[in-house]
Amino acid sequence: MSGARRIVLAVLRVAVGVVFLGTAFQKLSRHASAVADFRHWGLPSPSAFVYAIAIVELVCGLALVTGLATRLAALLLLCDMLGAVATAGRVDGGRSILVPPILAALLLVLAARGGGGWQLLDRLDPPPDARRRLA
Repeated sequence: MSGARRIVLAVLRVAVGVVFLGTAFQKLSRHASAVADFRHWGLPSPSAFVYAIAIVELVCGLALVTGLATRLAALLLLCDMLGAVATAGRVDGGRSILVPPILAALLLVLAARGGGGWQLLDRLDPPPDARRRLA
């Protein structure tokens, strides 16, 4: 992978991860408001659903920022964004129909291409060409 491509993917990975960390903290800190939104969108057990989605976004956001299991985290968050389009986007439209597909497209890039450079996983298990250089 070229150096520029690794940098672009790494910046994208961290930026998207920070977005999801922010939304997770927002759901947890403004739980009552998030529950009202989830109820409005017709989701079952809105309080439990808010906690579940916030945990997924928190764990996967951290995974993206650190570069640990980037592709899996991106796929899980992609499902989250498809759910957002199907619920909030369908009911409210506007920003709720615009932002989730954009994030979904970025997550699809990360799932397909990986997270680029500066990933924790690189430190734990270097790629084969790096192992040859270390030997």
